Amino acid sequence: MDDGILSGLKEVLFGRTGLRGGNRDSIVQSVGKSTTRQIANQIIRGALDSLLGGCRR
Repeated sequence: MDDGILSGLKEVLFGRTGLRGGNRDSIVQSVGKSTTRQIANQIIRGALDSLLGGCRR
């Protein structure tokens, strides 16, 4: 029983391989991707604002 719980927890945290060999993202990977996207969006917005003069609303 403990093996099943630990196995499931490992799959959630570190990902797993699907039936046809595809990799499923883990929670750690999903959080990393989301954080990277947010940071990239902020950098791009800042760069565009500085280039375009940063119009205020």
